[in-house]
Amino acid sequence: MAEETGIPIAWVPRAEILDKLAQGNDNDKRFKVLAGHSAEVLDDCRQLLTECVDPWLAASTSLAHSALDAFGRHPEASMALAVVVADPLAKWAARVPRLVPAVELTNARKDPGYATYRSSLDLPDFAATSEFAVRWLALTRPIKRFFVAWRATSDTPAPERLSRHVVAHGPMPEHFSAPNPLIAVMLMSSLLRAQREWAEGVRSDSDNE
Repeated sequence: MAEETGIPIAWVPRAEILDKLAQGNDNDKRFKVLAGHSAEVLDDCRQLLTECVDPWLAASTSLAHSALDAFGRHPEASMALAVVVADPLAKWAARVPRLVPAVELTNARKDPGYATYRSSLDLPDFAATSEFAVRWLALTRPIKRFFVAWRATSDTPAPERLSRHVVAHGPMPEHFSAPNPLIAVMLMSSLLRAQREWAEGVRSDSDNE
Protein backbone atom coordinates (compact mmCIF):
# COMPACT_ATOMS: atom_id res chain seq x y z
CA MET A 1 0.00 0.00 0.00
CA ALA A 2 2.71 2.46 0.99
CA GLU A 3 4.65 1.78 -2.19
CA GLU A 4 1.61 2.08 -4.45
CA THR A 5 0.15 5.21 -2.89
CA GLY A 6 3.15 6.95 -1.34
CA ILE A 7 1.27 7.15 1.98
CA PRO A 8 3.75 6.93 4.89
CA ILE A 9 3.12 4.19 7.45
CA ALA A 10 6.07 4.56 9.87
CA TRP A 11 5.38 6.63 13.02
CA VAL A 12 2.34 8.18 11.30
CA PRO A 13 -0.59 7.80 11.05
CA ARG A 14 -1.97 6.45 14.32
CA ALA A 15 -2.91 2.77 14.42
CA GLU A 16 -6.68 3.25 14.01
CA ILE A 17 -6.22 5.25 10.79
CA LEU A 18 -3.58 2.86 9.50
CA ASP A 19 -5.98 -0.03 10.02
CA LYS A 20 -8.60 1.74 7.89
CA LEU A 21 -6.05 2.48 5.17
CA ALA A 22 -4.93 -1.15 5.08
CA GLN A 23 -8.43 -2.50 4.47
CA GLY A 24 -9.17 -3.47 0.89
CA ASN A 25 -7.15 -2.52 -2.19
CA ASP A 26 -8.92 0.59 -3.48
CA ASN A 27 -6.40 3.42 -3.42
CA ASP A 28 -9.00 6.12 -4.14
CA LYS A 29 -10.86 5.04 -1.01
CA ARG A 30 -7.60 5.15 0.93
CA PHE A 31 -7.04 8.75 -0.09
CA LYS A 32 -10.59 9.58 1.01
CA VAL A 33 -9.92 7.93 4.38
CA LEU A 34 -6.79 10.01 4.73
CA ALA A 35 -8.64 13.22 3.84
CA GLY A 36 -11.41 12.38 6.30
CA HIS A 37 -8.86 12.06 9.11
CA SER A 38 -6.59 14.94 8.12
CA ALA A 39 -6.97 16.73 11.47
CA GLU A 40 -5.89 13.65 13.41
CA VAL A 41 -3.02 12.99 10.99
CA LEU A 42 -1.75 16.54 11.41
CA ASP A 43 -1.95 16.12 15.19
CA ASP A 44 0.09 12.93 14.85
CA CYS A 45 2.72 14.82 12.84
CA ARG A 46 2.89 17.59 15.43
CA GLN A 47 3.32 15.02 18.18
CA LEU A 48 6.22 13.44 16.31
CA LEU A 49 7.94 16.80 15.96
CA THR A 50 7.72 17.40 19.72
CA GLU A 51 9.75 14.19 20.05
CA CYS A 52 12.46 15.48 17.71
CA VAL A 53 14.22 17.73 20.20
CA ASP A 54 17.75 16.90 19.14
CA PRO A 55 20.64 19.28 18.42
CA TRP A 56 21.51 17.44 15.21
CA LEU A 57 17.98 17.95 13.87
CA ALA A 58 17.29 21.47 15.12
CA ALA A 59 17.23 23.19 11.71
CA SER A 60 15.08 20.55 10.05
CA THR A 61 12.68 20.38 13.00
CA SER A 62 12.22 24.15 13.00
CA LEU A 63 11.34 24.15 9.30
CA ALA A 64 9.08 21.12 9.78
CA HIS A 65 7.08 23.04 12.40
CA SER A 66 6.72 25.90 9.92
CA ALA A 67 5.45 23.51 7.26
CA LEU A 68 2.77 22.19 9.61
CA ASP A 69 1.82 25.70 10.74
CA ALA A 70 1.25 26.72 7.12
CA PHE A 71 -0.92 23.74 6.26
CA GLY A 72 -4.30 25.17 7.25
CA ARG A 73 -4.09 28.41 5.26
CA HIS A 74 -1.53 27.60 2.59
CA PRO A 75 -1.33 23.85 1.91
CA GLU A 76 0.71 24.45 -1.25
CA ALA A 77 3.38 26.35 0.68
CA SER A 78 3.25 23.72 3.40
CA MET A 79 3.79 20.97 0.85
CA ALA A 80 6.69 22.72 -0.86
CA LEU A 81 8.51 23.27 2.43
CA ALA A 82 7.79 19.73 3.59
CA VAL A 83 9.31 18.36 0.37
CA VAL A 84 12.44 20.48 0.85
CA VAL A 85 12.85 19.15 4.40
CA ALA A 86 12.01 15.57 3.46
CA ASP A 87 14.33 15.33 0.46
CA PRO A 88 17.69 14.97 2.31
CA LEU A 89 16.02 12.81 4.96
CA ALA A 90 14.74 10.47 2.25
CA LYS A 91 18.25 10.23 0.77
CA TRP A 92 19.54 9.35 4.22
CA ALA A 93 16.91 6.65 4.67
CA ALA A 94 17.72 5.15 1.26
CA ARG A 95 21.34 4.71 2.32
CA VAL A 96 20.59 2.95 5.58
CA PRO A 97 20.33 -0.60 4.16
CA ARG A 98 23.80 -0.23 2.68
CA LEU A 99 25.02 -0.19 6.28
CA VAL A 100 27.28 2.77 5.56
CA PRO A 101 29.04 3.84 8.78
CA ALA A 102 27.43 6.82 10.44
CA VAL A 103 30.48 9.01 9.93
CA GLU A 104 30.30 8.38 6.17
CA LEU A 105 26.60 9.21 6.13
CA THR A 106 27.12 12.52 7.84
CA ASN A 107 30.31 13.50 5.99
CA ALA A 108 29.55 12.18 2.50
CA ARG A 109 30.36 14.82 -0.13
CA LYS A 110 29.42 13.09 -3.36
CA ASP A 111 25.74 12.64 -4.09
CA PRO A 112 25.21 9.41 -6.09
CA GLY A 113 21.98 10.69 -7.66
CA TYR A 114 18.30 9.89 -7.32
CA ALA A 115 18.42 6.83 -9.55
CA THR A 116 20.94 5.25 -7.19
CA TYR A 117 18.91 6.17 -4.11
CA ARG A 118 15.77 4.70 -5.64
CA SER A 119 17.46 1.50 -6.80
CA SER A 120 18.98 0.99 -3.35
CA LEU A 121 15.46 0.66 -1.98
CA ASP A 122 15.06 -2.51 -4.04
CA LEU A 123 18.27 -4.11 -2.82
CA PRO A 124 18.13 -4.67 0.95
CA ASP A 125 21.29 -6.29 2.30
CA PHE A 126 19.61 -8.06 5.19
CA ALA A 127 17.10 -10.77 5.97
CA ALA A 128 13.57 -9.50 5.31
CA THR A 129 12.35 -11.04 8.55
CA SER A 130 14.65 -9.06 10.83
CA GLU A 131 13.22 -6.32 13.03
CA PHE A 132 15.46 -3.79 11.30
CA ALA A 133 14.20 -4.89 7.89
CA VAL A 134 10.54 -4.54 8.81
CA ARG A 135 11.04 -1.06 10.25
CA TRP A 136 13.20 0.04 7.32
CA LEU A 137 10.69 -1.24 4.78
CA ALA A 138 7.84 0.56 6.54
CA LEU A 139 9.84 3.79 6.57
CA THR A 140 11.11 3.69 3.00
CA ARG A 141 8.31 2.28 0.84
CA PRO A 142 6.79 5.75 0.21
CA ILE A 143 10.21 7.06 -0.87
CA LYS A 144 10.15 4.96 -4.05
CA ARG A 145 7.21 6.99 -5.33
CA PHE A 146 8.63 10.25 -3.91
CA PHE A 147 11.80 9.69 -5.99
CA VAL A 148 10.13 8.36 -9.16
CA ALA A 149 12.04 9.59 -12.22
CA TRP A 150 10.59 12.57 -14.09
CA ARG A 151 11.90 15.64 -15.92
CA ALA A 152 10.02 18.79 -16.78
CA THR A 153 11.32 18.50 -20.35
CA SER A 154 10.11 14.91 -20.67
CA ASP A 155 7.17 13.83 -22.80
CA THR A 156 6.12 11.59 -19.92
CA PRO A 157 3.16 12.92 -17.92
CA ALA A 158 4.07 14.22 -14.46
CA PRO A 159 3.38 11.80 -11.58
CA GLU A 160 0.03 12.44 -9.91
CA ARG A 161 1.20 11.42 -6.46
CA LEU A 162 3.75 13.34 -4.44
CA SER A 163 7.01 13.73 -6.38
CA ARG A 164 10.03 15.73 -5.31
CA HIS A 165 11.01 16.10 -8.98
CA VAL A 166 7.73 17.78 -9.91
CA VAL A 167 7.90 20.11 -6.91
CA ALA A 168 11.54 21.03 -7.55
CA HIS A 169 11.67 21.17 -11.35
CA GLY A 170 8.19 21.52 -12.80
CA PRO A 171 5.66 22.64 -10.19
CA MET A 172 2.08 22.70 -11.40
CA PRO A 173 -1.09 23.58 -9.47
CA GLU A 174 -2.69 20.17 -9.84
CA HIS A 175 0.26 18.48 -8.17
CA PHE A 176 -0.30 20.59 -5.06
CA SER A 177 -3.86 19.36 -4.61
CA ALA A 178 -5.08 16.79 -2.07
CA PRO A 179 -3.88 14.34 -0.95
CA ASN A 180 -0.31 15.38 -1.81
CA PRO A 181 0.10 18.18 0.80
CA LEU A 182 -0.95 15.84 3.60
CA ILE A 183 1.28 13.04 2.34
CA ALA A 184 4.20 15.49 2.17
CA VAL A 185 3.97 16.54 5.81
CA MET A 186 3.48 12.92 6.84
CA LEU A 187 6.60 11.83 4.99
CA MET A 188 8.61 14.72 6.42
CA SER A 189 7.51 13.92 9.98
CA SER A 190 7.99 10.18 9.59
CA LEU A 191 11.54 10.54 8.29
CA LEU A 192 12.49 13.17 10.84
CA ARG A 193 11.32 10.98 13.72
CA ALA A 194 13.26 8.03 12.33
CA GLN A 195 16.42 10.11 12.06
CA ARG A 196 16.03 11.24 15.65
CA GLU A 197 16.15 7.62 16.74
CA TRP A 198 19.19 7.01 14.54
CA ALA A 199 20.99 10.07 15.98
CA GLU A 200 20.39 8.87 19.51
CA GLY A 201 21.75 5.44 18.57
CA VAL A 202 24.90 6.92 17.05
CA ARG A 203 25.61 8.96 20.18
CA SER A 204 24.91 5.99 22.42
CA ASP A 205 27.34 3.81 20.44
CA SER A 206 29.97 6.55 20.63
CA ASP A 207 29.55 6.88 24.40
CA ASN A 208 30.05 3.12 24.80
CA GLU A 209 33.28 3.02 22.81
